[in-house]
Amino acid sequence: MLINIQNQLTQQQGIQQTYLAGTIGAGGTFAGVKNIAGFSGTWAVQIGQTGEEVAEIMLISGVPSGTQLNFGTSPSHIGGTFFYAHDLDTPLYQIHYDQIVLNRATAGTGGPFSALGTYNITPDNPYTQINDSTGASGYAYYAQYYNSVSGDLSGSSSVFVPGGPTYYSLQKIRQRVKDKLYSAGYIRDDNLITDWLNEWYELMQNAAVKVNENYMLGSQTFGFGTNGLGTITDTSYKQLVKLEVSWDGQRFFPSTQTDFSDFRENDYFDMYNPQHAWRGETVFEVLPHNTSGTVNAYYAARFTPLVNDSDELTQTLKAYTTSAVEYCLSVAYGLDQKDAESQQHYQMFTQMKGDFVAEVTPRDMSSVKMINILDNPSALQEDLYGDMGEIW
Repeated sequence: MLINIQNQLTQQQGIQQTYLAGTIGAGGTFAGVKNIAGFSGTWAVQIGQTGEEVAEIMLISGVPSGTQLNFGTSPSHIGGTFFYAHDLDTPLYQIHYDQIVLNRATAGTGGPFSALGTYNITPDNPYTQINDSTGASGYAYYAQYYNSVSGDLSGSSSVFVPGGPTYYSLQKIRQRVKDKLYSAGYIRDDNLITDWLNEWYELMQNAAVKVNENYMLGSQTFGFGTNGLGTITDTSYKQLVKLEVSWDGQRFFPSTQTDFSDFRENDYFDMYNPQHAWRGETVFEVLPHNTSGTVNAYYAARFTPLVNDSDELTQTLKAYTTSAVEYCLSVAYGLDQKDAESQQHYQMFTQMKGDFVAEVTPRDMSSVKMINILDNPSALQEDLYGDMGEIW
């Protein structure tokens, strides 16, 4: 099973860069550069653009000084000398890492993961290709960059699965955004588009909850003490929809909300018709509260951001992926100061969001919830007037 990991270290935000001050030949161990400021010993340096046939990676030896960088041997570059000759003004990128650690889980995206191996980055190709000869469908992976001299290890990539991304996955929608841009060169990091997609995700989910609270529900059972106080501990909690109270753990009675300032401690409350008041953002008080008990809480839940490339949208939003692309395009063109294109795409997003709100308002169309008037009301009135006289 072949796994391709994109080589994009030269595109990271804030990366240190300089240029060759003259030509260098194959077999050399140092390079004169125009500026060594910011370059560090033991860090990996890529000479040339990613994908160029003569691009290569070497590790700095010693502390940079003067006007040249010295390079040494490393597990990823055993010879420690240039493979190729390089011309004046060839770019040098301090990419820090020269290898990739691939981690694999045989039981899907939930893990557990273990390191499959360490592989040299191949800068002369847009991707570092790794062959997992024992890989199988259902396996999951994530990658980390590694410095073979210092031992520095980067954070983890998104978890991904073989066979390519699904149409509703973060990776696929993000790629659709990039494919529709005039130029994605100014977007230095895929995480930027991921942030835009999660902004869209939040807007759409909040819109769904606003028009129909039965969407995006979470539920959990919580305890309360003899003082009636309990706390909703689910970090995804957003807004309560329904609270059921039980004092024996078997019979649950729906509770109605009352304001904290509307009752006194000696007021009478019926256990068969309980009430609850809020004591804070997530703290509730059950009334009556002479006995401890439990509550079943049903609530609108905050959306879970898309993180891994294989993460998919919720079932409801899978039918509206185009609105996600339009939103991201409007943001991208706005940042690129293409105001006309930005406004055009934002209008498309707004229209699609309106369609989404209208379509998710009826939660279930399996029974009669409304009467659709198919005829023009004014024409209908004229017909009735002809049959019955003027309508008052």
